[in-house]
Amino acid sequence: MKLRFLALTLLSALAFSSGAIAQSAGKDFATTAFAIDGKTLQGVNMTITLIGIDLPTGNAASIENALARAALDDAIGSKPVRCMPMGQGPNGTTRAQCLNAQERDLALYLLTSGLVTVKRGELMGSDLANAYSSAERSARASKQGIWGINNAAVPVTGDAPSDFGMDFGMGIPMIVIMGAMLVVPLLGFLIMALIMHSGFRQLITLQKYQLAGTQKRERQLKEREKYVIASAIEAEINTNRAKLDAFLTIYEELLKSLRDPSKKPKYQRAGDIIHEKPALARTV
Repeated sequence: MKLRFLALTLLSALAFSSGAIAQSAGKDFATTAFAIDGKTLQGVNMTITLIGIDLPTGNAASIENALARAALDDAIGSKPVRCMPMGQGPNGTTRAQCLNAQERDLALYLLTSGLVTVKRGELMGSDLANAYSSAERSARASKQGIWGINNAAVPVTGDAPSDFGMDFGMGIPMIVIMGAMLVVPLLGFLIMALIMHSGFRQLITLQKYQLAGTQKRERQLKEREKYVIASAIEAEINTNRAKLDAFLTIYEELLKSLRDPSKKPKYQRAGDIIHEKPALARTV
């Protein structure tokens, strides 16, 4: 990473020293300056906007801009900066590429630190375009500054259509994606299992209720059958008892008449039929 940063810085310095920017609007100059914000310097009687970079926007923009301004102040220190003007910026400011006392490109330093983004429209056709874009990609790959894990979803224009896919893959860890792919089907199976378990419990409860009702009705039917049989036995016994009483009464009278030989037995006079035993009921 350090070697790459040194190479990008050297490339930027060579571009600055050779005057390779097509939009060059004047000679380079030196001035003392301090940072107004993350991309703007206040020099002597002039305001300088660093070319090719832009400040982040979003919910955390104020904090990120403050970090960019502090980093810019640290890079400048108390020493003058050298700038090559490249045209007029908004509100009369001067657009320029600036180097600090250590010949470090300030915009490139901010891009490498991940505190700003590339403003590609200003770099179209210049030698700085590749260097600045490479610095932004390096910061994004190493999750520096605004490209940290909490800000990985911030959209940034890339050099190629594949940049967005790379950023998206970096923003969402692979373990999270794999976990989601495993957890979602597992949750589906668990929900189905709970539904089936609840259905089986209700079915088992219904079957137990129906079985208990059937067993109760069978017990009631058996009790009723016992009652009917007992009632029939009782009726049959009472009937047979009455027959036995009548049979005994008749034969007691018959025995009385047989003891008197002078009298003709009543059954012979009346033509009664004498039975040897009573006709008992035996249905039950």
